[in-house]
Amino acid sequence: MSVHRFRDFHVVAKPPHIRSYIGTPIVLANGYRVGVLCALDTKPHAMAASSTRLMVNVAGLVAREIEGLAGDDYDLPLQPKVREHLPLLCAASAQH
Repeated sequence: MSVHRFRDFHVVAKPPHIRSYIGTPIVLANGYRVGVLCALDTKPHAMAASSTRLMVNVAGLVAREIEGLAGDDYDLPLQPKVREHLPLLCAASAQH
């Protein structure tokens, strides 16, 4: 493990023994950070710049979807709306 600060994390030290992580924040147009899009693997990987760009682009698409779900309530707290639509977002991502 090349990053020793993570070696004692539960998911690293014990099953599922995560060895790779890539993540990027999901940032709405108003600057709110509402989550993180990430990918995990049990095999070590060197992340290419193209993979990082892809994650950033997909996180932007997720942000636009969240904003679209919020509709006219965009500037209000989005957590209830995101929770309401989360099953739809998950189902859509599972189909791709």
